Amino acid sequence: MKTLHKMNPWLYPVVWMILIFIGSSQQMSGDESFPIFSDKIVHFIEFGILSFLFFYAMVRKAVFEKRWNVFLCAVFFTLLYSISDEVHQIYVPTRDASVFDLIADFCGAVCFALTAKHIFRNKYN
Repeated sequence: MKTLHKMNPWLYPVVWMILIFIGSSQQMSGDESFPIFSDKIVHFIEFGILSFLFFYAMVRKAVFEKRWNVFLCAVFFTLLYSISDEVHQIYVPTRDASVFDLIADFCGAVCFALTAKHIFRNKYN
């Protein structure tokens, strides 16, 4: 059995994107009441994790030599997926797209990618 470290690192963001897609495909019931901005926190965390996983995959596969390039690509790919997720939600009954969700996604992507940049600053060179 392969250890997690030996698995293809691109598997992690792909699986996470599938989970995000499944979650955003779920219809919302009218009974749910969330604390104010709690959905923005969820967006911040879920797309932050995606950005972290993109960063990790790119570092492991040595896509770029400079970590800032990895950072920019991780945030860019996360933002692209975030936009596609918001477009997807337009077609899900009881869901809608929101610019504020995109802002939360972007902020999470930047924060988590910066964290990954710090964590992996000396690893996988």
